[in-house]
This record gives sequence, C-alpha cells and structure tokens, in this order.
Amino acid sequence: MTVIDLSAPLGPGMLVFPGDPSPRVEWLKRAGADGFNLSSFRLGAHNGTHVDAPFHMSDDGVAVDRLDLGRLWGRAGLISIDGGAPPHEISLAEALAGGLPERRGDIPPIVVARTGWRGFGPQSASPLSPPPPSSSSSLSSAAPPFAPFSPAPPSADSSAPLSEEELWRFSWPSLELLDYLIASDLKAYMTDAPSVDPASSETFSCHRRLLRAGIPIVENLANLGNLPIQQNFTIAALPIKLLGLEAAPCRAAAWLDP
Repeated sequence: MTVIDLSAPLGPGMLVFPGDPSPRVEWLKRAGADGFNLSSFRLGAHNGTHVDAPFHMSDDGVAVDRLDLGRLWGRAGLISIDGGAPPHEISLAEALAGGLPERRGDIPPIVVARTGWRGFGPQSASPLSPPPPSSSSSLSSAAPPFAPFSPAPPSADSSAPLSEEELWRFSWPSLELLDYLIASDLKAYMTDAPSVDPASSETFSCHRRLLRAGIPIVENLANLGNLPIQQNFTIAALPIKLLGLEAAPCRAAAWLDP
C-alpha cells in the first residue's frame, strides 16, 4: 500500500490567504545549551492545509472540535479540472469530464478536486530550521522568502514564479456542481485551491452551500498529481482539536491500493 502526503508545509514565511495571520516559531530551549529542544508555534486556523467547519459561516454551526471525523476519512475520488485552463467556475459537465462518475450511485462519499493551483508550498529553506544555539529569538522575523511550488504542473513552464495577480486566481466549484454532489450524499469536499469561493467573493456562496448542509471543506491540499483519476482511494484529513473554533490545520494523506 502506498501512502501519499497531501499536506502543505506549515512555517514562518509561507504564503497565507489575504487577511490571515502568518505562522510564527520561537525556540524556547535548545538541546545544545539546555539539553532538549522546546518551541512555541503560533498560527492561524486557516493556514496551510486545513478543515473548514460549519461554524466558519454561522454561529449556529458545528465547531471544528465537534466535527464527525467519519466525514473526513474514507473512500474518495479525484476530479481533475486543471488542464492548463485559466481559473474559472467549475461546471458539473466539466467535473463529469474530469473523472466524476456519471451515475450518482458511483460517486464516492468524498470528492477531491485537483484544480492545478500552485500557490502554497515549501520555502527555500526548512521552516523549522533552528537558529544557532545561542539564539532564542523568533524565526518569523528572519523567515526565508516564499518559493511557490507545483504539486501537479499543468504545463512545462508552470514552475515559474507566480505574479501577485496570478497567485489569487484559482478555480472554484459552481453551485450546480455542489448541489449535485450534496444530493449524492457527499461527506466532504476537498481541493488544492485556497478557497471554494473566488478570492473576490463577498457572499461566500459555495462555503455556505456546503457548510449549511453539514459538509466540511478541506482546502490547500498538496501533491494531488500523485492521485489516480477514475480509481477510488482512501483519504484522511483530520483537523487539530481546537476547541470552539471555525477551522483547524490538518494532516492529510491518501492510501492507494497496490
């Protein structure tokens, strides 16, 4: 059995969605001077690969620590809609052409959308690289510059750095597609994009449509290019148990049968 890590690295200097706080690391003890390493880590609930709970869009919604974890683990299928196309709203027809089964009964309970967006990724150096033993200052002020990466390059020149305008242009699901999936007993919707709504959205209609139906959302998945199309796999994206919050970072992975 093959296990694929689908999580984006978390650390100082990583790209965060506009308005979100950046992760910060501070070394409190170092093995060289103190006999052990001890660190403090601060981050936003939506940093990196994370799970959105219904509480994200409604005070009456379920918080992330009360989510049914069974919704975030199980049989999944990939729909691939990158294809080198510019960012756009993903129609039901396009999803069907990209691997979504035509028969409702064949649609897996968890749907993973590979849009080809490549904004989140590792830095040019390890985010947790320790400073010299004599230093205990926060690494956030000296974080290395962010280097975009591409888990599934749609074209030969996709490794080129993204402009600020390109960075926040990504594909999102249409309400038609979401309604079709919700009616098919969807457990969770997952994507490599940083949001299920366009960055310019002021209504967050896709978030609301899914979360009002009790369906959690996983965003910022990585390495989706390693997943098969038209072949189910097992996936898990379990959030940190942050009490009473609307979202939480998660460690996501997929298991492929031999």
